[in-house]
Amino acid sequence: MDTPFQISLLEEGAGPAWLSLMNSGLRDCPGFEPLVDLDYQRMWGGDRVTTGLTLAAEREGELVGAVSLILGTRRDRLRDLVVRPDARRCGVGTALVEAALDRFRSRGLHPSTGSGQCLAEGQDWDAPSYRAFYEALGFHPVRRYLFLRWDLTAPLPALPLNHEVVVRQATLADLEEITDLYAHMYSPYWDWSKDGSLEEVRGEYHARFAQRLSEEGSDRVYLVAVLHGRLVGGITARIDQEYNRARGVALGSLNPGGVGVLPAYRQRGIGSRLLAEGLALLRERGMRHATVWTFSYLESETPAVVLY
Repeated sequence: MDTPFQISLLEEGAGPAWLSLMNSGLRDCPGFEPLVDLDYQRMWGGDRVTTGLTLAAEREGELVGAVSLILGTRRDRLRDLVVRPDARRCGVGTALVEAALDRFRSRGLHPSTGSGQCLAEGQDWDAPSYRAFYEALGFHPVRRYLFLRWDLTAPLPALPLNHEVVVRQATLADLEEITDLYAHMYSPYWDWSKDGSLEEVRGEYHARFAQRLSEEGSDRVYLVAVLHGRLVGGITARIDQEYNRARGVALGSLNPGGVGVLPAYRQRGIGSRLLAEGLALLRERGMRHATVWTFSYLESETPAVVLY
């Protein structure tokens, strides 16, 4: 098909067309679940419009492709690349990514893997077609995000549990220690030390925990594992009631990141104990399913992958 297409910013009010495009273009991706209006509003409504944008490819007035850009302080990221099936292999995807990279370059960011350099990341589905497409444009796969789902109506998994630790809910009194815990227990999965930005990440966690541990009626419960008076691991159990109402489900999550344990305390059943406690809490609060996104590098089996 030789009909020309144009690349521009996704117009305000184009949410229904974008949702339709995403749901039709990604339906064959493993783990994809159809998006609803609430997903669009959360992605591109409110404060999010100040940190991101969506580029759209239109042909004869119809939306045939899109890619979303998340603008960061350390690196920019493109995600949710989608092309309508009947518009594929016509250069739409390539044009969208090139337009995204042009915007990144205008901000002084370049797609690179060198330590100390600014980076642009592509985040998309772990499918052969996506991998081949990105690699042809010069991207290199570095990590994967695994999406896991549990049926909480079935018996919880039998795991080797550590009963030396005390698992309890974190409070505002834990602010400094839980900030350090989260900054360090997930650090092997990221490039914070190479970027020289671990302190920035700690500052972001500190602000986030200061707010959320002070909230009444929060939808998150932060569970921590305490051993000999020290916080050595954590997990977040979350119930998003607005999301559940919009989808008609009873779904809890263990996000962000799932189970985390400090390196010196791994392989002692602490992560298994946290996972079991988090799943049990969600089930006790009426959830029928639980999910988690966890991340790991591609070249090795990380502690999270081994646990799950």
